[in-house]
Amino acid sequence: MFIKIIKKYVSIHIVTALLLLISIASAQTQNVIRINNIADLQKIGTSSDFPSNGFYELTGNIDASSTRDGAGFAPVGTASAPFTGSFNGNGRTISNLRINRPSSGSVGLFGVIGESGIVRSVVIDRAEIIGSHSVGTVAGLNYGTIERCFVNGGSVRASRQESNAGGLVGVNGGVVNRSYSEAVVDGKDNVGGLAGFLTIASRGVISQSYAVGGVTGTGRVGGLVGRVFGGTLSDCYAAGRVTAAGKGAVGGLIGDDFVLSAPSSVTWGKDNNGNYITKAVINRSYWDRDASGQNASAGGTPKTTSDMRRHATFDGWNFLDVWSISEGVSYPRLQFGLGGGSGPGIIDRNSWLVTYEAKTGGYLQLNGISNPVHLYIDPAVPRDTYGPRVTAVADDGWRFVKWSDGSTDPERTDFVSRDITLYAEFEVRP
Repeated sequence: MFIKIIKKYVSIHIVTALLLLISIASAQTQNVIRINNIADLQKIGTSSDFPSNGFYELTGNIDASSTRDGAGFAPVGTASAPFTGSFNGNGRTISNLRINRPSSGSVGLFGVIGESGIVRSVVIDRAEIIGSHSVGTVAGLNYGTIERCFVNGGSVRASRQESNAGGLVGVNGGVVNRSYSEAVVDGKDNVGGLAGFLTIASRGVISQSYAVGGVTGTGRVGGLVGRVFGGTLSDCYAAGRVTAAGKGAVGGLIGDDFVLSAPSSVTWGKDNNGNYITKAVINRSYWDRDASGQNASAGGTPKTTSDMRRHATFDGWNFLDVWSISEGVSYPRLQFGLGGGSGPGIIDRNSWLVTYEAKTGGYLQLNGISNPVHLYIDPAVPRDTYGPRVTAVADDGWRFVKWSDGSTDPERTDFVSRDITLYAEFEVRP
């Protein structure tokens, strides 16, 4: 009898909990704020109608060309009032975003994302992000969750010595998952293709993500992350050219591990569980040593360009519903299923993979951006559209010869109706 009574109570509690969840979900649905223009996007966090803890979703693509003048877009969320809501991009694109705030920190589409903040499924095309420190395309500082966010082309620049600049996020103390950046990144110290600085405060996780843009700085420069301070990095790769102008640490995947490079006599504090912070944990993560020009890293495993295009290299990776690869042709790329389901991801074949690579003796310019880029990959170019304006530029003492399809014009813009892989070939000047 006693067991039967407990069962009845359990069933009642389950029904009550379900009703409560349905009620919450319904309330949230009713309170979703829909955004489809740059003016409303700029309003987030500025009033009770657009609260910093609200539920938002994009209902259409946004052309942010109007932000090209002056200081441009004002980042959403600050240190004193971070974004703590939910922003669902629905796979929509924000294009031509510009933020020009060279004297400001925490610069990006979102300035600061708080611990409960979530930003997911947004694509940012051809952004230009300029700040002093903690600068990234999606976020300057992230302590929450960034998931399935894609940065196509564009540039990130930071001017302060400790730049903390990344193609996706400047400082990541939260979670970054299933995201990538193709932006070129330029700064001084702590500069990375995806994140400038990965810190254990409060979580410090990057998983199933990659960066392929060129990265330049003076020190602590990495293809994926400039500097790590604890934290975990799993199933990631980098394939952009990495250049350090100074004598600071540089790496194909990670530029510097703070714990390893700091004096051993100093105790660097504890994480949220009370454990002393130790070396970052790097799981199944790689960098292209040919493309990056770097043979060393503060973590990860070096591979040749050929190896990076083979399924067997990425042992333990999820090629069922996270990654796909064209064997011998492309790097792994994220599948396009933007939802959170457990079934096989869907690759949108209305989009095509576009790859341009500069062989020895030169580099690429993209849409007039002059930061040296060795390799450009865009896995999501809509079919029957034009790709980026790509120019093959020869290094000193070299000259451009031709593209792999025979074209001798160093500048090209291709009409994309299929997967494209093209190489720029150079030779030493006689």
